[in-house]
Amino acid sequence: MKPTKIFVSVFISILFLFTAAVPAFAEPLPEEQLRWKIYRADDGTEYAVITGCSSEDPVWEFPAEIDGKPVLKIEQLHPDDASFSNTTTKEIIIPEGVEEIHYAFVSYFALEKVTLPQSLKKIGWSCFRGCSALKEINLPEGLEVIDYDVFSYCKALEAVKIPDSVTELGKQAFFNCTSLKEVTLGAGIKEIPDSAFDECTALTSIVIPEGVERIGEYAFDGSLKTVTLPKSLTYVDRSGFIFGNLEKVVYNGTEEEFEQIESYDDEIRFVQCPIEYADGTIGGTDISQNSGSSDGEKSGTVLFVTITVIVILVLVSASAFFIARRNKQAKQK
Repeated sequence: MKPTKIFVSVFISILFLFTAAVPAFAEPLPEEQLRWKIYRADDGTEYAVITGCSSEDPVWEFPAEIDGKPVLKIEQLHPDDASFSNTTTKEIIIPEGVEEIHYAFVSYFALEKVTLPQSLKKIGWSCFRGCSALKEINLPEGLEVIDYDVFSYCKALEAVKIPDSVTELGKQAFFNCTSLKEVTLGAGIKEIPDSAFDECTALTSIVIPEGVERIGEYAFDGSLKTVTLPKSLTYVDRSGFIFGNLEKVVYNGTEEEFEQIESYDDEIRFVQCPIEYADGTIGGTDISQNSGSSDGEKSGTVLFVTITVIVILVLVSASAFFIARRNKQAKQK
């Protein structure tokens, strides 16, 4: 075989292998499978909002443009029906340019992977509520709002990192995410709202960053064992975290500053565990000392109780004897 033919054969073989090795990329959903509306911005430019999708493919890659207009928002994609659920879509790809998604993927039970664009500014209320197969979500830098109930009941979700750009975290944002065991809170958050991480039973430790000023009602579940509180904290609402189950609190301030934190019904005073302050001192209650008394102390307590019981029994018996004797003498007279 001539060298030229050998070279061509080798080249074709390599090209074939390379082509086979490269994964097929998902194509954006065709316009005929979508519903949308066109809006006009204040500056006169037009943009598209996707409001529905009829695709049955397992991967949905939304287009960046529709009818020549940029897609800025994806809204509710299914009828407002409580019985609705999507059991086929496994992956969602949101294109660059989209700034908001709102109530779009509620009860997508098969959804495992979501790709979010760097342009995204807001995840609207209940957007991924009930996506029980979703194990991870990569939130982009530049995201500003995680609204009410966004990831509630995402029972497979194991870890989440909230970027520093997020300044608003909605109530119940991660409610009942029972597999969530790793949470990184961004520096832009000022408040952990009501029930934000309630019923996240796998979450045993949390570091609340400096800048957070308030912890809302039932913000965390009673599963927390350790918590780091910022010096910026000024108020903790009712059962913001269940004080009785904590094993350790780290506070980035002094004991005097800790005592200035306000709380519902003054609950902060009832933290029953060691508190480690920024200057290295330890305050609070040492559970190990309270519950782990020495054998001598336990023996002394048992002996005291035993003697007390015996004395009481003797006094009761003597009283009963003398009363019976007096009654007998009275009858004889």
